[in-house]
Amino acid sequence: MKCNASKNSEGNSKKSLSCDDECARLERNRKLALALNIDPEAHKDDHIPYSSDTLKMFRESVKWSQEQEREFRVFAADEAEKRLRFKPMPSHQRAFLHALAQDFGLDSESMDPEPHRHVAVFKTPRFVMAPMKTLQECVRIRLNAEAAAASLLEDQRRLRSNNEAFNGFLLKHPRFGLTIEELRSELSPQFQSTPGLAFDISFLPSEEIVIKAKPATPSTNVSASSVEAALKAMKPSVLATISTKRLAETCQMCSSDASLNIVRRGFEDEGAIDGWSRVAAKAAAPRSVTPQRGVGEKSVYTVLGSKLKDAKRKKEELEKAKAEEFLADDWEEEARREEMEAFGTGKNIADTVEEEAARSELLGSESYFLCLFGPYNPIVISAFAFSIRVVLNTRNSTTAMSQPNHIEKVAIIGATGHIGKCFAEELLKTGKHTVTALIRPDTNLSSLPAGIQQSSPVNFADPNQESLTAALAGQHFLIITLSLAAPPDLHSAIVRAAVRAGVRWIMPNVYGPDVFDQALQRDVEVFAKAVRQCEEIERLGASYVACVCGFWYEWSLAIGEPWFGFDAEARRVTVFDEGEVKVGVSTWGQCGRAVARLLSLPIEMEEKEGVCLERWRNKGFYFRSFRVSQRDMLESLKRVTGTGEGDWEVRRQGTVERRREGEEELARGEMTGFAKMMYSRVFFKSGEGDFEGRKGVSNGVLGLPEESLDEATKRAVQMVESGWSPSG
Repeated sequence: MKCNASKNSEGNSKKSLSCDDECARLERNRKLALALNIDPEAHKDDHIPYSSDTLKMFRESVKWSQEQEREFRVFAADEAEKRLRFKPMPSHQRAFLHALAQDFGLDSESMDPEPHRHVAVFKTPRFVMAPMKTLQECVRIRLNAEAAAASLLEDQRRLRSNNEAFNGFLLKHPRFGLTIEELRSELSPQFQSTPGLAFDISFLPSEEIVIKAKPATPSTNVSASSVEAALKAMKPSVLATISTKRLAETCQMCSSDASLNIVRRGFEDEGAIDGWSRVAAKAAAPRSVTPQRGVGEKSVYTVLGSKLKDAKRKKEELEKAKAEEFLADDWEEEARREEMEAFGTGKNIADTVEEEAARSELLGSESYFLCLFGPYNPIVISAFAFSIRVVLNTRNSTTAMSQPNHIEKVAIIGATGHIGKCFAEELLKTGKHTVTALIRPDTNLSSLPAGIQQSSPVNFADPNQESLTAALAGQHFLIITLSLAAPPDLHSAIVRAAVRAGVRWIMPNVYGPDVFDQALQRDVEVFAKAVRQCEEIERLGASYVACVCGFWYEWSLAIGEPWFGFDAEARRVTVFDEGEVKVGVSTWGQCGRAVARLLSLPIEMEEKEGVCLERWRNKGFYFRSFRVSQRDMLESLKRVTGTGEGDWEVRRQGTVERRREGEEELARGEMTGFAKMMYSRVFFKSGEGDFEGRKGVSNGVLGLPEESLDEATKRAVQMVESGWSPSG
């Protein structure tokens, strides 16, 4: 950074950036990682927030369990909801709900007798938030861990079968705080008992300790077999010292190469500290004695297992199986019918309840129904059933699809817009996708791409988003494209409807620079909001892929000076700083191709080599058309328009000044100020706009073509000459 010092100013030489909340958080994490000896780059978050029982039941019925998990996540994310009721179900399914509730930090309770027994879940003060990982992700982590453990066992078996002579000891799980000097001091008598050998003690990256024997002097000639024999002779004494002093949990003989790679291990049970302690003490493990029953003496279990007990148990099991088998489709109506039959109230009881409820100021309140006339009055019982029906009928049912390993059904919100139309056209070209446009009642259907399917008209103004949820049922992937003028809570409502409908993958309304860059998030609120939209998707149990493509090139060049600084029609340009900072940008066509090729990949790996959609799960998807500066754009405009340097009016403005100017205009209600503020920030010399130089792109992986800058500039010039408007 230039110091900008002058005769009248000290410049930046004595200035320092103040540490904000984010800076302080990063510094705390850095110190904590340093204290715990954690490498942030290599650290893997393999924590599983679910119990083994929950994961076991999940794997037994994945599709059904995912439906219930989505219900839990929607409930957990809604601060206004305090209770969630499920429909009646068999006992093994209720057990899963209870286990999942406990993992979420929720309370749960089974209510009503069979066949209407169901689970209710409640939020309590101990509830904080839903687990960040989904059950499916945790099952994958568990399987990977099991595979790694199996691989480790195989490696250990291979190492044990190695005939390399032992040349040292390996200590596993050493005592916390144990130092090399302390260990050498404790084992000094053993080391001195073998004068022909010296011992090096080293800590391994695996937090194991290797004690390696070597000749005492360079001139000493000791064979490998002699070293092994000497180690075996001193092994009992070494184990006894380690056990007595509690220096480590296990100690085994090993063979290591010059780089301290363990090439052979002895059997761990040979060096188990607990086992050696018993041998050293010449004491065997206590033998358990099973008490003998006298001849003819009956066990109490035999008495309890009498024929009468067996008959009663069989009868109860038969009744339970019959009750679980009979689950009425409309269980609330069935419960109401049974209650009316039990009390002999007749068919007019519902009318009575509705009249009573209509006269009450607490319509729908359970406290009203419980306090009406008394605990055994039929009106109270039927009214309570009626209130449950009202609550349950307002909830949307979740229908999860059995999804193959490829994205086949794609829904697009905004398929008639600039970017949405490109997505639809490129997806249809692949022939691998059924693309559905989610339309409003007033959508101009003639502007939809040929071959695209249409949903039933969706009422996006509906707070419950019932029509949207129905339209999304069965879709594998949802692409959201919204204008900046969309209601601020619409994106969240769409995401919640998609989760309720069982959509597994969502592309949020994030198309532009690297919103995941913390400096950009801090300086541009719309970028921070984009990240919050992504986090909401993950929090609700779905997965997102966010497009990091830079600004749209044709759009930004044609729309006017507040964006890229160019007024192509008037031949004027505002150069930011020196105009040399390069940023990533993309054409609409490249965006469409990138998304189409991404969604044509398998969801999970099908072969040992290649790429899959999982690679970008809950991450940014980085690609670009060009990595250009303002100078590059100006030279391209000259070539396309056949103009020279003298034909353009050029003025200069610093990016910091331009950003401040944009903020002032935005405060006055001038929306062009928003463009100045956002675009100038991306062109800062600190380089946040050059996401390719910082993080790389996926162009090569997906086989995206290299485009011509002049061709893209030509399209932008044609847009200007035709009177193109972003709103039309």
